[in-house]
Amino acid sequence: MMTGRAITTEGGDRALVDRCRAVLRDRPDAVVGPVALSLVTGVLVTHNALFALVVLVAVPLLFVIVRVPSVSSAALLLLAVPLMRPMILGEDLSAVATILALAAALLAWIDDRGSVRSDAAARTLVIFVAAIWAWILLLLSARTTFPVGDTLRGLVTVPVTVAAATIVLRNERRRTLVLKGVVAATIALCASYAVTYLLWRAGGYDFARIGRVRAGYEGRLTPLYAPFTATYSTVSIGGIPRFLGIAREPGMMAALLAWAFFMLPRIGWERRRWQLLIVVGLLGTQSTAGFGVFLMVWVSERFILRSGRSAFGVFLRRSAGVAVAVLAGWIAWYAPVFGVQAKTDFNQASVDVRSIAMDRGIQAVTQHPWGQDLVGADAVNSAINIVASIAVLGIPGFLLGASAVALPAVLSRQRRQALAPIGVILCTVAVSQPLTHSTALLLAVALAAASYTTQEPPGGTIGPPPPSVPPRKRLPVAA
Repeated sequence: MMTGRAITTEGGDRALVDRCRAVLRDRPDAVVGPVALSLVTGVLVTHNALFALVVLVAVPLLFVIVRVPSVSSAALLLLAVPLMRPMILGEDLSAVATILALAAALLAWIDDRGSVRSDAAARTLVIFVAAIWAWILLLLSARTTFPVGDTLRGLVTVPVTVAAATIVLRNERRRTLVLKGVVAATIALCASYAVTYLLWRAGGYDFARIGRVRAGYEGRLTPLYAPFTATYSTVSIGGIPRFLGIAREPGMMAALLAWAFFMLPRIGWERRRWQLLIVVGLLGTQSTAGFGVFLMVWVSERFILRSGRSAFGVFLRRSAGVAVAVLAGWIAWYAPVFGVQAKTDFNQASVDVRSIAMDRGIQAVTQHPWGQDLVGADAVNSAINIVASIAVLGIPGFLLGASAVALPAVLSRQRRQALAPIGVILCTVAVSQPLTHSTALLLAVALAAASYTTQEPPGGTIGPPPPSVPPRKRLPVAA
């Protein structure tokens, strides 16, 4: 039965969900007991210390899962984030991220009593992500140069993970937990980088190094510094390692930090200390594109998009915004380390590769509007951003990708507030990051759009509102 924007399951599905909830709530021992017993038996049989450690963690975790499915659902989705592409472990473990997201969606479905709430922004994101991958599958069947394995892997993981995430995020409590978890993790990583930088200044780089982790597109080992700061490479100016955080490369971490900066007001973390820590981390990435995107979106959000009481006040604010934007553009071009000019002087090859790929994408609008076959380095570089991807995916692929990111912001109830964080993602994929395989970026879009949609009451009830009951008429009192 469909009522308004809510779809409620009936009959056997409802009975099944109610029964599952009853067992989970009233008799958690019926679920955890047999599992714990089998795990303990496995420890006694195998005498495996690692297995015993897993038991010590798994049994309490099972109790939490069966008692509080909403919290468990959010926790599983948070656990999946660093395993998504383009995060630090996403190249090898994106399939695990999909499994965790599906488990989180199942718990969310149980927590919501099987009801499905239809949200325009989330529905649009899922539809366009599925559409762009359907288009890629069509191109795969028509061309011989497409990487079959990587394409099929993305087809299985990206749309499924995004759809599962939207199920988790449709409840206000769960999405608040996920949002706070992601933002808190980025702030903690930025604080770690600040401490690591002080250790570098005090004792040198080798003094703070504690190990290595695999990161990047090639999965190569990269240094890990105390307390828990992963770095990827160094720049020619100063030789300071670039802050990697939990991303695959510093430019992606810069996008995540800029997104988190504009999501701080949504969770009430607007203190200067949190903003300052995120800016420190953003500077630590030494990403030209990330720095430029942050400045552009900050100027737009602070000066141009805000309304005022009088037309003259709005005019003054926007005029100041234009002046600040010009200054920000000058900084983004000429700033040492971060500026485009500095990157051109010390890393001309990287700038040339990006420029050639984007020029090829722009030329494809008129010469190859349906895309073309590319091989070797040209095919790899076509995935630099959605503009360059026109050369392979054509105009339809570009329009579907841009719509998947932009339309959720337009359909959000608080559109102006959602434009800043989603604008960060849109600008990032336009200049420096690929979109089709970037599950984490699509999750950031879903989280920002869901955070600025229709508000739900505490506890996140799902389904249509109860019918209003007119007040009773008072009878006249006899004298």
